[in-house]
Amino acid sequence: MEDMNISRMTAAMYRTGQSILAQRLQPLELNGGQMDCLFVITLREGLSQMELAQLLFAGKSVTAKWVKVLIEKGYVQRQVDTQDKRMCHLYLTEQGRVVAPLVQQIFREQVQLHLRNLTGDEARQLTLLMEKVLSGLLEEKAQLEHEMEKNKDEKGVYENEKNNQS
Repeated sequence: MEDMNISRMTAAMYRTGQSILAQRLQPLELNGGQMDCLFVITLREGLSQMELAQLLFAGKSVTAKWVKVLIEKGYVQRQVDTQDKRMCHLYLTEQGRVVAPLVQQIFREQVQLHLRNLTGDEARQLTLLMEKVLSGLLEEKAQLEHEMEKNKDEKGVYENEKNNQS
């Protein structure tokens, strides 16, 4: 039953935090994912959309949607890589530079809100424990993706053999 409490608490913290964040982001008309994108681009201008997705632990398609909104709102622009035309780099626009300090402030306040009832030692311990949990989840995700790719390859071989027999 304790496992269920951890799951429920994680979900409750996420939903509550997102609700508070949504209120804080209303003036910018952004959601939490879009703010995360903007925050990371602010810190690492010039990164690719693939790098952004990896840093956010998000899928390529959802990251693409977030970036599209940021471009439509005039906060971010794409620039095609001069050496590899298939790759684009993300940069803040002038409007993005204006809102960047506000986004950074909202991000800092959100982190402080999560930690405000913890001592410094508790916050460090929580971070270490969360890193361990994330590490285990990432290992499992990689294993599942490997198995799915292996099954896809095996299915392809089977389909080729089946077609050759016809």
